[in-house]
Amino acid sequence: MLYLPFLLLFFTGMLYSLIYTSRAVAPLDHQAMLTLLTLARTNNCGQHITGVLLHSADHFLQVLEGTREEVDLLFAKIQRDSRHNQLRLLGKGPIRRREFPNWSMGFSQLSYPVFVQLQRFIRHPNPEAEWLSASVKALSLRDLLQPFILHTVVED
Repeated sequence: MLYLPFLLLFFTGMLYSLIYTSRAVAPLDHQAMLTLLTLARTNNCGQHITGVLLHSADHFLQVLEGTREEVDLLFAKIQRDSRHNQLRLLGKGPIRRREFPNWSMGFSQLSYPVFVQLQRFIRHPNPEAEWLSASVKALSLRDLLQPFILHTVVED
């Protein structure tokens, strides 16, 4: 149901990605996290948004992919959401292809030390970035995050 192909985007607009971190104002219990994921997956599918959400304690790191208009609209909504603060944009810009084409919202729960290390390493996946070494440029964002991501269907 939530794993629809997004072929339309290849014909209608340039792909765009945005990566940010934030911190929850209050801890989310298991049920609150499932509710958040279910809603995000449903909304993202309808807006042709793909991506991944990483969570550790009360910290989040999210990658959003879609057209610039769709991603910017969603990010503006995220910025107004009072359930989190300390929003920090790590990067945004055009991408050649989706890193998470089959995920309306991939998800992984990480230990805090792993989350912090990953957060320090991730920047926008721009292959022209001067600070990246050749070996890191060869890795896609999906390659980097794949070991951490579990995409499970949340049942209602």
